[in-house]
Amino acid sequence: MPLLGFAMKTAGYIPINRARGRAALSSMKEAANKIRQGASIVIFPEGTRSPDGRLQDFKEGAFMLAVRSGCPVVPVAIRGSSKILKKGSIVAHPGQVEVIIGNPLEVTGTTSADRKRITRLVREQIEQMLWQN
Repeated sequence: MPLLGFAMKTAGYIPINRARGRAALSSMKEAANKIRQGASIVIFPEGTRSPDGRLQDFKEGAFMLAVRSGCPVVPVAIRGSSKILKKGSIVAHPGQVEVIIGNPLEVTGTTSADRKRITRLVREQIEQMLWQN
């Protein structure tokens, strides 16, 4: 998505190259440092947009970052965006998008061993937000 990519670069996003382990680890450390310095970040834990709008499995890296930085995770569900711009398309259609903000999940005192549990809890909360009326 060229416009989104340009906006993300301009905003100072930190790309995580999952195919290159050392580069990904270095990016994670950089992100954790920025968070500790007060920066807020947005992470899409699915890693990519789903082709059909359904919630996909979450990658654990985002939650490892939360554990390392000691920052709470605020789950956010985005409902309706897949109908406006389908994956792989450049043609947008009119529609409504609803953004639902969940309750923060504190991760203070957790370790890397807790990341699977944190990942599951956040995914469950987002799934519930997507299905509530």
